[in-house]
Amino acid sequence: MRSAIVFAVVLTACSGSSEEKGAGSPDATADVVAPADGDLPPDGPVDAAPPPKTSCVAPVALADGSKPTTVVGSGTAASCTEAAFGAAVAKGGVITFDCGTEPVTITLSTEKVAPNDRDTIVDGGGKVTLSGGGKTRILALRHSFEKLSPRLTVQRLAFSDGFTTDVPNTTDTKQGGAAIYRLGGELVIVDCTFTKNVCPLTGQDVAGGAVYSVGGGDTTIVRSAFVENRCSNGGAIGALGSGLRLVDVRVENNRATGNAGNPGNGGNGGGVCMDGKGKQLSICGSILAGNTGNAFGGALFRTSYEGEPTTIDRTAVLDNSIPKREPGSKEPSMAGGLYLQGTKVSITSSTIARNAANSVGGVFFAYHGAAPGSFTMENVTIALNQAWPQTDFTKQGLAGGLSANGEVTGVIKSCTIVGNVAQFAAGIANVSGLEIVDSIIANTAANKWTPLNCTGRSYDKPLGKGAPNLQWPDPTKASSDIRCTEGTALFADPHPTLGPLADNGGPTPTMKLLAGSPAIGKGSGCPAVDQRGVARKTCDLGAVAAD
Repeated sequence: MRSAIVFAVVLTACSGSSEEKGAGSPDATADVVAPADGDLPPDGPVDAAPPPKTSCVAPVALADGSKPTTVVGSGTAASCTEAAFGAAVAKGGVITFDCGTEPVTITLSTEKVAPNDRDTIVDGGGKVTLSGGGKTRILALRHSFEKLSPRLTVQRLAFSDGFTTDVPNTTDTKQGGAAIYRLGGELVIVDCTFTKNVCPLTGQDVAGGAVYSVGGGDTTIVRSAFVENRCSNGGAIGALGSGLRLVDVRVENNRATGNAGNPGNGGNGGGVCMDGKGKQLSICGSILAGNTGNAFGGALFRTSYEGEPTTIDRTAVLDNSIPKREPGSKEPSMAGGLYLQGTKVSITSSTIARNAANSVGGVFFAYHGAAPGSFTMENVTIALNQAWPQTDFTKQGLAGGLSANGEVTGVIKSCTIVGNVAQFAAGIANVSGLEIVDSIIANTAANKWTPLNCTGRSYDKPLGKGAPNLQWPDPTKASSDIRCTEGTALFADPHPTLGPLADNGGPTPTMKLLAGSPAIGKGSGCPAVDQRGVARKTCDLGAVAAD
């Protein structure tokens, strides 16, 4: 069965529209563990998991709070009132708390607005929770879109139950950011947690259940956790015209609840949604897990315009999804893990695993107008992602692992692309513009009459470039399968000597080569260390070397 493969991409600010024609999604094989069909994170009590282990150098340190401008409270919990906190925020400067020895929650009835003519630091000392009570946004900084100052810093605080509005299908983007909304200026977040903050659940460009940054300079988030926040786009974090840096951050079980993408009412970026010209996205040492989008990008949706950089290092993208759509549905379901459009991407020492969508389970690289998009991946594991199963496998989607849409180019070096599932192109859709070296590509396709691991821009051609690689099933024996690259390849089954996705040391889960693997010593020009940061004794194919 042969069919044309077409990807069309149209989008604007944190709302995208993509469609893959001639695609559906496969029966899951026994070794695939993906989110249940259409599952969303629960609405029950929140376990605010800590941020991941520190593995990256933080770009900012805790701000100095030793000489506060204002101290909220006089030694008791009762003295830490909303009025005292609001007055302190209005002054700006350095704000600390003296609320006694036990943790305290300050519940607000109105949002508190920091001044836009001076810096503000709010330091909770690890004991203060600011709550919107399910009725109000918690904190805001409002200036002008183009302004790069002042800086609002929040540290050692918890933010919970912020709320903006429940007006459906809103066009008011100022309703994003139920915990913190920033227009212009700069935002720094260190050692904070954000739980159950809720923005409008539908609306084309409204984003950031917990934090929405619009214009200005960067938003930098360090050693913080975002759990069970919701918004139409960017369930936890939204950035529009703002740079974004995440270092040692956990983004878990958040939801982008809108629908239909753009034109439509959102649903992009279950965890994070970013749109903006001239801005950089940087993620290091972080975990994006269990997030759910409703259109594009279960964990992350990012669109850019001029090949602006996206850097992802030592990061795990696990168990994110877009809900399953039945054949004939007009609701989109693409990129269970990462949706990256028009950007120059670098992904290193990271894992993208067990993510699911109707099409492109793992990561989708796309063009955006004149910005074709490009990427490099080194020491990366892309495993056990899937296109959702369908009763009729010919209605199942393509690209279990990754897709390089249109004229996207890329280099895949020392990567493990294994156990991904789709109707066909289970490993890589549109391999034509890619160079692949020292990698393992072994995936499961439901449609045995089509290319199983890889497709080209025109179905079965042209092939990608590069060698050596290990590919399985053997395309010289499998019905209608093709080589992924023109270069010399090793055709052998890696599964019996490839360990499960597990903690093998290092910052992310990996699949380790076991004794007797056909990939051992078959590489050429490998990186000095593998995905774990362990020195390679021999040049082995894949992201993780044999011990």
